[in-house]
Amino acid sequence: MVEYHNNLRFTGIPDLKEKHEIPLPSVFVMQRVVEEIEEFKIITEKDYFNKDVGYGARENYEVLDPSKDSYKERNKKVFIGNKRSEAIKFDKIFDNTEKNNFVILGDPGTGKSSLLKYLLLKYAIQILEGNGDKNLFPIFIEIRKFENAFKKGEPGYKILDYLYDCVNDDYQISLPHGFFEKYMHSGEALILFDGLDEVAAESRRAEIRNKINMFNKSVSWKNSVIITSRIPGYNKTSFSTDNYRHFYLEQFNEDEIKEFIGKWYKTREKIKTEAERKTEDLIKTIEDRPQIKELAKNPLLLTIIGIIHRYEAQLPQDRLALYDKASEALLQTWDNIKEIIDQKFQLDDKRRFLEKLAIHLQSLEKGDESTVVIDKNDLYEILLPEFEKVFDCDKRKARTEVNNFLNVIRTRTGLLNEIGQDQWGFVHKTFQEYFAAKYLQEESDNNYDPQIIINHIDKYIDNPFWQETLLLTLRAIPNKQTIKILQYICDKDKEGINKYLHHNHYFVIKFIAEQGGWLKDYQFVKKTIEYFLQWSIKNMNLCYSWHNFIRERFIGIAKFFTDKTSTSCFQDQLLLIVEDKNQDADLHLYSAEAIGKLGNKDTAANILFSIAEDKNQNTSLRCNCAEVIGRLGNKHEAIFNRLLSIAEDKNQDADLRFYSAEAIGQLGNKDTAANILFSIAEDKNQDADIRLYSADTIGNLGNKDKAVMNRLLSIVEDKNQDANLRAVTAYTAGNLANTDKAVVNRLLSIAEDKSQDTDLRRNCIDAIGNFGNTDKAVIDRLLSIAEDKSQNTDLRCNCAYTLGYLGNKEVAVNILFSISKDNPKDAYMLYSYADAIGNFGNKEVAVDILLSIAEDKNQDAALRCHCVDTIGHLEEKDEAIINRLLSIAKDKKQDTTLRCHCTNTIGYLGKKYPAVINSLLSIAKDKNQSAYLRCDCAEAIGNLGNKTDGLRILSELYSDFNDKESDKSKSIYKSLWELTAVE
Repeated sequence: MVEYHNNLRFTGIPDLKEKHEIPLPSVFVMQRVVEEIEEFKIITEKDYFNKDVGYGARENYEVLDPSKDSYKERNKKVFIGNKRSEAIKFDKIFDNTEKNNFVILGDPGTGKSSLLKYLLLKYAIQILEGNGDKNLFPIFIEIRKFENAFKKGEPGYKILDYLYDCVNDDYQISLPHGFFEKYMHSGEALILFDGLDEVAAESRRAEIRNKINMFNKSVSWKNSVIITSRIPGYNKTSFSTDNYRHFYLEQFNEDEIKEFIGKWYKTREKIKTEAERKTEDLIKTIEDRPQIKELAKNPLLLTIIGIIHRYEAQLPQDRLALYDKASEALLQTWDNIKEIIDQKFQLDDKRRFLEKLAIHLQSLEKGDESTVVIDKNDLYEILLPEFEKVFDCDKRKARTEVNNFLNVIRTRTGLLNEIGQDQWGFVHKTFQEYFAAKYLQEESDNNYDPQIIINHIDKYIDNPFWQETLLLTLRAIPNKQTIKILQYICDKDKEGINKYLHHNHYFVIKFIAEQGGWLKDYQFVKKTIEYFLQWSIKNMNLCYSWHNFIRERFIGIAKFFTDKTSTSCFQDQLLLIVEDKNQDADLHLYSAEAIGKLGNKDTAANILFSIAEDKNQNTSLRCNCAEVIGRLGNKHEAIFNRLLSIAEDKNQDADLRFYSAEAIGQLGNKDTAANILFSIAEDKNQDADIRLYSADTIGNLGNKDKAVMNRLLSIVEDKNQDANLRAVTAYTAGNLANTDKAVVNRLLSIAEDKSQDTDLRRNCIDAIGNFGNTDKAVIDRLLSIAEDKSQNTDLRCNCAYTLGYLGNKEVAVNILFSISKDNPKDAYMLYSYADAIGNFGNKEVAVDILLSIAEDKNQDAALRCHCVDTIGHLEEKDEAIINRLLSIAKDKKQDTTLRCHCTNTIGYLGKKYPAVINSLLSIAKDKNQSAYLRCDCAEAIGNLGNKTDGLRILSELYSDFNDKESDKSKSIYKSLWELTAVE
């Protein structure tokens, strides 16, 4: 395992001068990650069921009777959005957390695979050497290879079958069955799933996701599991945030770039002084060249920069030129340096063959069906005609030359890999995108026909699989031609439904953000950016949650700006918005945050403070400004002092003090933040809600200091404190995942005390579950509560859930089943039971129960909607289940909101049964149906692959409403937006 994975194989490139390859550990730099943390607010459970019905309340929705036993007045944490933590090295998180499951998301080339292979090597070597704190057996699964094997395997082919096949194929070792099971069932495995996004077809990806989930649930919960994916290829509902912590890989910062370059030359140059000289030269070159510096933040590109710098006196200025140099180095320079002269395959020939293959792989896209691998027979079919022409030979001779070429490309350049038996693909998706772009450029040039490129843009501009290729293509052609095509794309936005969506313009802005200076047309750049921002502002009222969209338009686009000319122009336009006192103050906030994202954090902070410190401004806006200051991560002392001044000022609104304290914590001053938040939480004169939020946020800061835990527990144990505050504080203590036995015992003592508030007892039990303490004494005490029929039913349920999360799934299910039998008329109890057993792995039974509630017209409307939503989250995709949901959706006598939920769930499940799609299409076309239902059906049709019909119906619906600011019109617009938007 160590020998197979030890060398750097992002491209499979050995050193260009020396025969030995590059050991991954010798150049690896541990990446920083930011965690996506869910934010919650605390509301009563009655309000939760009355107002928050999953996909959003529609029409004909009746308020439920709060007197019913199922809807008790107790607090519930409700998800309100996501925020990102400060950046931290991933190994620090992995080594110091009790939660074992992670999803690692990153842009192309950010080192997702390298991180997994580094961890694999680290733990494999620890086993060999017999040392290390965590004794984990590493298991590496390349998802692309598994999906390929799964396609070819017998019915019922599983991940475990693949593991044994993979070891046999890669290591030529035949392992006895039971080898992997030994580690996985004892919780001693580190299971690494790499590249979920490389299963390009969404329907296939959903199937693989389900297999991974089922596999992980079938083995010990004590195993560590890490899954990687590109961001555009990941559905955030794929792996529950309850079970998986989600992290985003950061780009390299200056220190990490320097660390990598130092390691690179230390391993490449035998003479120390020469290594130091070249290290200093490359660092200086990068620092002096802003565009190269931006590229160097990407680990893959930095590695290529290191390769090129060693053999080239000059580094190229931008990404396309860098790829040109890299491909030339891989295809020719290496062989030339080693004095291997390949007379058969000239550089242009090699490029031509790879470009032909790349465009074919890109063009396999059919709706959402795409792939990144090709069968060898299909590969021959593509290449043979080219080889017959180049070598002027018959098919037999051409076939021999194709084999020779594949051998050269695989073994001497590493650009192509044999992914599985008779399956080939580019070793990294970036190279496929690059060579496909070069193909389009050359076809256009050779035929003097830019329409070739325009045709591909028309066909694929709304396809995320093609975005990078199209952007590179536009950079590869002459800049004047590019400007004409960019203008053509902008003009498309002014026609039909595009004038309301403007997605094409977003694509143009992405190009300008990186290549504005290269275009050499400042007026075009300025005009395009200015129009983009003005359109975003002008159309703020077209949609629900438009502020979320416009914030993404202002702030999300900032991450693409690397070109100096474009960045300056974008910032100037944002400053004009800030200076315009007639603009909405929220726009000042978004503009300031975008300016900070562009790198000018001092200017952004000053703008935000000018709002946050102004008592004449809306309090909510001031709070948002304080929150953004923390998110920008500017750790200057002056920033800290201004936040502290607000947070400690008791004359300020408590909400503002709370957000300022939270920002202080985000900037690294967690002790100060915790003290301020405690002062608010403990102040009985403060508003009850802000006290709850303050206590809750202390847990999110992640400060596990003993003094913090004791202070939290003192609130929990204080019977004179507000009951809700005590309950929330108990939950907060659980978020800190403290393993101290004394802390667990204090919480258990409250949970066992029948005189205590029930919600407080429940939250103490939840906190114990978060701690992950599986000590037998703890389990026995929880079991005692769960089996005691004299205890509150909800409390017993919480104990059962916690026992399940602590690994006692069978016991938990039996207890919940017993409780549900004792309360046969309580549908909410039955729902809770089904939800729990579904999460514990018994999805089939869970879905059947949930469907029976959803189909029962005597049950509460909101509860039925929740059952339907839960079926979607469980991702059971059997045709019979979908047909039962469809039956409700088609029934005009059913509540419209419920029918909408059924439709949405069918679309979410993603199974493309023709009869189901036809039924949804029939509802969507029926003008007698509710506009909301027709809208949801059309969106579901689009999500199931029939985007053309879905968009057509939505466009017709939207056109029917003259009032574009009506509620129905906004709802339809939201569906149109989500079905067509491409990041």
